[in-house]
Parts: sequence; structure tokens; C-alpha cells
Amino acid sequence: WLEVEYGVDIVKSRHTSGPITGAALSSLHKFLLYGFITQDSHRVSEGLALLADGISNCLFEETDPESDEVVLMKLLELSALCLRCDVGTLLTNNGIWSIFETNMTISSQERDSGKFSLLGSTADNTLAHIVLVVFSRAHDSVDRRGGSGTKDE
Repeated sequence: WLEVEYGVDIVKSRHTSGPITGAALSSLHKFLLYGFITQDSHRVSEGLALLADGISNCLFEETDPESDEVVLMKLLELSALCLRCDVGTLLTNNGIWSIFETNMTISSQERDSGKFSLLGSTADNTLAHIVLVVFSRAHDSVDRRGGSGTKDE
């Protein structure tokens, strides 16, 4: 988890430039995407909490609008992957909420700007994916318990 911790430290540092933060976000994304973090990994729940914290506390020195938008797009990609990946089921409700809240903030800021943007559209789509994942897991957990969750049973 040391590599993840270093990546999250970079993501959370306000003294890091956008491109460096983007590279750290890409690295964290690859850790999840390529299965370096599995349900059998040592202290996986702590590592996921660390990732959620990094997503919700991402800071960087702004450079130019286009570069900054790329960093935020990478943040959105990592957010969605954190929930969709195999270990995403181990995220706590607080971790899920902090990721959702961060994505909602990005979406709201883009909507409030009054102009259409790829970032705003991506943020909206990421929010939709997060909601779908959360509710599909809720449905799956009801199915595993053997009921539909209604009072009629």
C-alpha cells in the first residue's frame, strides 16, 4: 500500500502541479484496473479508504483550463473505477458518499458555469454510473438474503 499512499499524498498536495496530479491519478487508476489491488490484498479496506480520501481531497496548482480539465477527467475515471472494480464492494458507505459528493461538486460547478462542457457531461455520466452501481449492489444483497425486500414476504 506504500505506492498507493504515495500516489494519494501527491493527489492531495496543493503544491503539486496539475500534470503531476494527473499522472498520480493515472497510476492509481492502473493499480485498480490491472488487478494489483484484490480482495485478498493485505489491508485492502484501508487502502480503499485511502483512495476514497484521495479522490475527495484532490488538490493541485491550476495551470491552464484545458490541463486542469484533463486532471478532473482522470479524477472522475478513478471515481467510477473505485466503485465498479472487484474490490469496490469493500468501500464503506462513507467512502462511497465522499466519492459521490466530489463528483457532484464537479458536475454542479460545470452546470453553474452555464456552458456545455465535456467535463460536465462526463461528471454527470460518472454520477449516473455511481448510482447504478450502488443500487445494483443493494439489489444483489437483497437477492442474496433470499427476498425482494418488500413487506409482503
